[in-house]
Amino acid sequence: MIRLHALSVRHRGSRVLHDIDLRVAPGELVALVGPAGAGKTVLLEVLLGRLRPEGGEACVDQFDLRTQPAECRGSIAWVPAAPEFDLEATGSAWLRRRCLELGRTMPEPVRRQVLVRGGIDPAWHNVRIDGWPGPLRRRLALAAATLANAPALLLDAPDAGLDERDLADLILALRRIRKRGTAVLLATRDLAFARRLATRIVVLEHGAIVETIEPNLSRRAHEEESYLAGLLR
Repeated sequence: MIRLHALSVRHRGSRVLHDIDLRVAPGELVALVGPAGAGKTVLLEVLLGRLRPEGGEACVDQFDLRTQPAECRGSIAWVPAAPEFDLEATGSAWLRRRCLELGRTMPEPVRRQVLVRGGIDPAWHNVRIDGWPGPLRRRLALAAATLANAPALLLDAPDAGLDERDLADLILALRRIRKRGTAVLLATRDLAFARRLATRIVVLEHGAIVETIEPNLSRRAHEEESYLAGLLR
């Protein structure tokens, strides 16, 4: 569903991604893990068409990023690290607007069901978003992203600033999305979080893949063999 081969990216005169080979199959959740500046967000921005590759290949849902950028973008749902909202709108009204942007008409009872499935209590549905706490806004962004029914979902730092309860809810939500057959690619600095939900972990440093971790292996094996485990735990 997502395929990168020998992908290299130069930004502001410096190479920021080096020969990246990566595949994310339908129903797979791959976590990009690494410290700040490792290239995680850059890789997501390439798939979103915001940065042009210097070399290599990038495909989403069999569309080539170089020759079919619009088709690639249409195959991706996206949740940024800091989602933007019309803060004066209520949650239900903002979701209605997002539906219209996607060319869909969704009755209010159905929108409310979407919000509830996204972990948003009905008490918040008619509250202006500027009164919502940050974790609740992230739930709204994720719920809206799933409306597109895109084959691929990208998330940047979805776990940042969440407490344990919110993390547990996020993990459950992403597992449900993955089970629908969506190819999920997320970026995080937290290796422990990635281990809890990823089918595969790709560790980046200085724009290169330095390690791939299979979470099904024993934790002890990871701790003994992982190149960056000590830095990222």
